Amino acid sequence: MANEKPAHNVMLSPYCIDLHEVTLADYKSCSDNGDCKRAWAVVDWPDIEDKQKKLYTPLCNVNDPEGKAQHPVNCVDWQMAVTFCEAKKKRLPTEAEWEFAARGGRLGLRFPWAPEPAPTCTHAVMAGGAGGRCPTDSTSEVDALAPDGQNRVFWIEHMAGNV
Repeated sequence: MANEKPAHNVMLSPYCIDLHEVTLADYKSCSDNGDCKRAWAVVDWPDIEDKQKKLYTPLCNVNDPEGKAQHPVNCVDWQMAVTFCEAKKKRLPTEAEWEFAARGGRLGLRFPWAPEPAPTCTHAVMAGGAGGRCPTDSTSEVDALAPDGQNRVFWIEHMAGNV
């Protein structure tokens, strides 16, 4: 994208990042005790047409809080994520921190695994991914992929795929 250029060096201070995405159970606990706003099945996005809202609604994990308790929470906006982090005495990573973690600390990689150029179903949870060959139309539990060293980098999970 035009706003990502020119490439430039970034210096990062040491930081910590969670092992995996925030689960629906974690977020629900935060909202149940009043520290976080409830995650809604359809976030009120004024710029999205009603037909698109109907498309996105089934994808929201909040519609299945029991069956998807260990799936990553989705259908939360940036402010809801910030509030969750503050309630946990944490913060969202900066773009540079997230990108560094997503690349496993290795420069020049497009995906966390290497040298494979494109994601496969063993690397990332993705609906219809790999040419429609992945067997899911949903998210998966946060630790669903085996830690084979290829899809787990820095011991962080799902930096590509899932949500």
